Order: sequence, then structure tokens, then C-alpha cells
Amino acid sequence: MTAGPRPRTIANKTDDPPADPASLTLQKVSKHYGALRAVDEVDLEVREGEFVTFLGPSGSGKTTTLQIVAGFTKPTSGKVLIDGKPVTAPPHKRDIGMVFQNYALFPHMTAADNIGYPLKIRKASKKERRGSIAEALDMVGLAEHGDRYPSQLSGGQQQRVALARALVFRPRIVLLDEPLGALDKKLREHLQLEIKRIQHELGITMVYVTHEQEEALVMSDRIVVFNEGRVQQVGTTEQIYERPASLFVADFIGESNIFQGSLEDHGGTRYLVSRAFRFKIPTNVSSPADDGPLALVVRPERLRILRPDAHTQVEENTVEAVVEDVIYLGNERRYTLVAASGHNLIGRHQVGVSSGDSPLVGTKVLAVWHVEDSIVVPIG
Repeated sequence: MTAGPRPRTIANKTDDPPADPASLTLQKVSKHYGALRAVDEVDLEVREGEFVTFLGPSGSGKTTTLQIVAGFTKPTSGKVLIDGKPVTAPPHKRDIGMVFQNYALFPHMTAADNIGYPLKIRKASKKERRGSIAEALDMVGLAEHGDRYPSQLSGGQQQRVALARALVFRPRIVLLDEPLGALDKKLREHLQLEIKRIQHELGITMVYVTHEQEEALVMSDRIVVFNEGRVQQVGTTEQIYERPASLFVADFIGESNIFQGSLEDHGGTRYLVSRAFRFKIPTNVSSPADDGPLALVVRPERLRILRPDAHTQVEENTVEAVVEDVIYLGNERRYTLVAASGHNLIGRHQVGVSSGDSPLVGTKVLAVWHVEDSIVVPIG
């Protein structure tokens, strides 16, 4: 993963084009259902050996885009290219492996037979199949379970079989459509790391669909954020979180404290202002929408909660607030604050790291953040 520089500015919608060869390229791909634009002119390059996640809310177009790549859905317009060559073949001839959320295993076949099915339809010899199946079972940690039927396997084991089936014929690209959605949190977190390990060891290109932000941040080399059929931003996990390109991305990825206002310049110092507040913003912010509404975003972990008589610095923004709720989460405390302006604020502090006593519900406090921790994004 390539980390972006620390300063936060209004980001471009996409990063510079990848320098490495592209395994998968989408050129102006669209899918319309009557007046509904489910996918709207998506341009994207996925590098060879890269793990890319399509992330977005339900109905954002991420799954439809994946189905277009797989060949299950025909685009209204645009092209899908693999290794620079347009692909129009049916799904089973695209050299693409697919892992579904519901596993899609054949109930009357053993785990080994399910895994070997792609090899069988590709007319591999029995000897080749036996060797490849054994290798695939071992890769996903099911070497002793090849003779079991899906009904004899746990949900996590069934998903491992589905993954092994997608990988056994060594496809050019593997597509995964919310494959961990039906699993419990602990198992899901374990399989996230297992899938990433296997992808790294094989050096295979993977495109993963999820609506779980944390899952995307854990697994991805790059994230493609979708909304209303369009790509909102493409970037590394750090770029997406630290330098969101729009208010939608800032609000969708993780939790955020958001203040909306307009830009003003006073003696060379720039502020975001409204009737309720006046906050300094970083000097390196450059916006193509200086005359339009903007939003200032502060991540909860950047928000310090101080006593109301605490001394603050010139380079800090300050909001008077009252603690409405404190939730103990084991490794951290989550604070809900209500500002005098009426804004609801969220703070997250690691237990044992923050100095001073934890403020109690009903306590008056100052919510403080460094000016350079302000993220400024356009609205709309």
C-alpha cells in the first residue's frame, strides 16, 4: 500500500493512472434499466496482482459493475478489457474465478468435487484434477475435509471451498461478491486476513465487493468508492480516509464530524464560516469551489475533549459542548457531544492513552482539534 502525504487538501476524484500493467480495464462502462442509470460511465484500471475493493451503499452500482466484468450482465455501453483485449465471451470463457456470498456449492458433490468442477468442464485429466484439488484444499486449510459434503461443513468452511473452487484453475482475475456477508464477525475478520494472504502468495488480481468499510480498509490495496452508479473516488486506504474527494466519501468512510459553511479570507487566513461557527482551515487547501458551499470534516480520533477552562493554541479550532453519552468499547471510549451550536460531535479516545479523567455525561467540555487535522471537501 502506498501512503499519501500527511497534508489534507480537497482531493481529485481519482489518483494518477496506474504505472503497472492493467489486468482489468473498464472504459466508459454503463448499465441502464430504462431511466435508471445503475452504472454510469465507469472508467477504471486494476493493476496486475492488485487487490481492489468496490465499496458503496446498497444500490450504488458496485455489484452490477462486478457482474458486467464477470459476464453475467451485459453493459448498455462501454468496454471491459482483460490484459488490454476487449472481452465479450460468456462467463465460463473469461478466465475469471467467481466467489459468491451464498457459496453456490453443489450439495450433491463433495468439497473435492466442487473444487474440481471448473477443471472438469475445462477437460483437465483426472491426474491433473487430483493434484490441483489437493493443492487447493491445502491452500485453504481443508486438506482433511475433501470427502465431506457442503451440509457437513460450517459456513466458514463452505466459503473456503468456494474460494478454492475459484482459484483451482488459476484464473487471470478472481471476483468476490460480498463473500463474507453471511459469517459472524470473528470468523469474517479471520477470513479477511486469509483471503488477503492467499491473494498475496499467488500474486493474483482480485476485485472484491463489499459495503463494509472496515473490511475494505483491512483488505484493499486500493478502494473504489461507488455512489448512485458513479465512481466517487479511487485511492489507497489512507488516501480515501485521510483525503476524501467529496462530502459523500468523507461521510461514508468511517465516522466524521461535519460542519458546512462557506469560505472566507481574512488577512491571508482562511476560514470556513456559518451563522454558528468560524473555523480556521489549513493553508494548503485549494478548492475549485471557493464560491460554493464547503464542508469541514474532523475524524473522531482527532478530536480532543478538554476541560472548559483548558488553554488552547492559536492553531487549534475549539467548540464548546456538553457530553451527552459515553460508551466503553474495551479498547476505546466513544463520546457523543452536543455543541452550543446544536451540532452533534463524536470523539474516540483509546483507553489508557488519553491524559486526564474521562469526562462524565452532562459535563461541559471543549472539543478541540488542530487546524491541520481539518479536511475540507466540496458539497455535492
